[in-house]
Amino acid sequence: MANKSKLTLSLQLNSEKSPLSGVGPGVGLTFIKAYFPAAQNTIRIASAYFTLKGYKLGKDFISPQTQLQILVGREEGVHAKDVLIDEIVADFGDCGEDLHDAILDLLQRIENGQFVIKDARELQVKFHCKFYICDDKYIWHGSANYTGKGLEQSAEQVSVSGDSEQIKLFTRWYDDALKDARDLLAELIERLESLINLAEPFNVYLKTLYLLNNSPELKRRPNANIPTYYQKGVIANAVNQAREFGGGIIVAATGLGKTIIGAEIALYLQSTQNIKRVILIAPNGVIENWENAFESLDVYPKYFNTGVLFRKPSKGVSKANELDKILKGSDHETLIIIDEAHFYRNQLLSEKIKGEKSLVYKRLVPVIKAGAKIFLLTATVYGTNYQNLNSLLYLLPHRQIDSLTKLVPWEAKNPDEFTKLPVVTILGLPHVLKMAKDKRDVDENGRTFIQISDKRKYLPERIRLYSVYYELFLQEEIENAFEELCFDQAKKISKSWFDDSTLTIREGITDAGRKTSVESWLSSPMAMADNIENNLTTSTYVDKYDLPQHENPNSQVSFEKRRDLMHLSLLERKKILKPIAGKLASLSVDDKLLKLNEIIVKHCVEMEGKVIIFVNRHLTALYLLNALNQLFIGKIKVGCTVELGKDGTRLGKNRPETLKKFSPLSHNLASNEVSDEEYNVLICTDADGVGINLQDADTVVNYDPPDSADVLFQRAGRVLRMTDDPGRIVHFYRLERHWCINRKVGAIHLLE
Repeated sequence: MANKSKLTLSLQLNSEKSPLSGVGPGVGLTFIKAYFPAAQNTIRIASAYFTLKGYKLGKDFISPQTQLQILVGREEGVHAKDVLIDEIVADFGDCGEDLHDAILDLLQRIENGQFVIKDARELQVKFHCKFYICDDKYIWHGSANYTGKGLEQSAEQVSVSGDSEQIKLFTRWYDDALKDARDLLAELIERLESLINLAEPFNVYLKTLYLLNNSPELKRRPNANIPTYYQKGVIANAVNQAREFGGGIIVAATGLGKTIIGAEIALYLQSTQNIKRVILIAPNGVIENWENAFESLDVYPKYFNTGVLFRKPSKGVSKANELDKILKGSDHETLIIIDEAHFYRNQLLSEKIKGEKSLVYKRLVPVIKAGAKIFLLTATVYGTNYQNLNSLLYLLPHRQIDSLTKLVPWEAKNPDEFTKLPVVTILGLPHVLKMAKDKRDVDENGRTFIQISDKRKYLPERIRLYSVYYELFLQEEIENAFEELCFDQAKKISKSWFDDSTLTIREGITDAGRKTSVESWLSSPMAMADNIENNLTTSTYVDKYDLPQHENPNSQVSFEKRRDLMHLSLLERKKILKPIAGKLASLSVDDKLLKLNEIIVKHCVEMEGKVIIFVNRHLTALYLLNALNQLFIGKIKVGCTVELGKDGTRLGKNRPETLKKFSPLSHNLASNEVSDEEYNVLICTDADGVGINLQDADTVVNYDPPDSADVLFQRAGRVLRMTDDPGRIVHFYRLERHWCINRKVGAIHLLE
């Protein structure tokens, strides 16, 4: 097929080389350049559309003292105030333009009284006019709207006239129409100021976006994911951060493509900043996604699991030794990418408590000082306190505040300070939805969608939250056991935490045995039975003389150093706990399980959906697996990422396959790859709550409560992702005990 010829701009010029008429792309801008500077008082514009891009193109040719009047009215004459304002600012969400300065210029012109804009859509007749009047000197008219496309891109036709009678005729008509049109200035000012006052990370995003779009196209394989418009801004900002600061932290909501963003950063830095080696540190569950993203760009990093940074060097071959060897040889030509970086958020607090340097810092900080670049990626930078933020900031190249000071780490005292740091980029769902709306990515039903390649993707239309209350099993007996101190340890353990209100480390004590017992009781009968079994095989100080010879320590000091000794003697505990253990052994179901059963009936059996169940204990996972298989035999299929091994419970060896059987669509499996044993319910721990796509499900049950805010966000993030369904509704259930545990059961006490 022959290539189509490109339309060109054709102009008729007068003897002074000024355009008289013209046709083709860019003809509107040509006439603006020629005739706008001649206007010293008023430029009157009648146009179907007006946009920020159009204003940006023309603003430099308008005299500061000249008033710009715009009468805008879409061809079909439909009035919708919000739609019109949206049209004007829609270019702000486009990827090819930095319109920040244009908005500031327009606001200044408004403040000086040099800008008028009115809506002609409420006039009694349809408004189709497109003409431009420069004082009483020139009028030119044609098909060009005062937009970026109308002035610069689309093929339009324009003719100019200096006929004074024609100019007077059109000017009188324009002024009469302007009087009857509705003033848009107040609404426009409000919208423009809201754009200028956007949160700093998003503002930075928009300012740097054009840099990436103007960069040379880099080589990718045909199967590579092309970054979307919202990802491009993050990538562009990261390229700048690498150049200026040596790295940064990217906080991107789950489902927004951190893998694509990270791989593209590596590709750009290899191309533009002489990066030759890439090290990726990430959880095992997401390594496959990273491999696919990197290979499609012909980037081949060294992969290491998140936990390797915590491991001490060992003799022989190990991943920790391999990482240490690579890090020792790293320099300014090395890039380190850490995915799910929140796993390292407690390192500063850990150093204070242990009184020794963090292994994570020991490994990474010297490499960063040697010039290696580093990017930390996460969706949940905050876990339990503000020190979480500083623990991650410490991993970035340190900064020099002035010429007299040494290099110091980046710091933030609160989230607001953190978000404004130049080394931090934040991309949230509200930002993405706003950009999509400003791009006019709204379907026929009014739903905003995210355009990814040739597909429309939607975030859930609604999120529904439920609290379901249950009765604790054997409440009277087990509460009595707590009150009799059956679960108390002989020695309390000191506990330190960072207090956000005072920005200091506070000290307290905790009873680990009691705390574990409370959590087991809240989890399941099987978890509590195991807890009691362990309790009855644990000694106390008064039991030491009754221990078998091989357990009886020669040194009283060594025995007293044990931290697991119980407060009551074994005999005292047996009297109370043995009967409870017997009742637990015969307890097949409990009220909490029955409440879960009702949820599964509703969402799996009746609504034919899928349910994810998060638990904190492996035994609870197995308890639920056995119970649900019996309750729903022949109706639904239940998968579980926990299994029973030779030495007890463990995470299943075939977890990736289990996840695919539960959520084949989100794993991009073809129809012939989907297993016949597709699961309707997935029982998992928080090991499967990070970075895993499970949006085939629309219901999440927090069977056991998360222990921090970021864990809750990560659980929700398994389903709060984009899909093809514009009407998708997701459901989050929280199971709560129906009564308040007696305060004596509490496990943590503050030391004043």
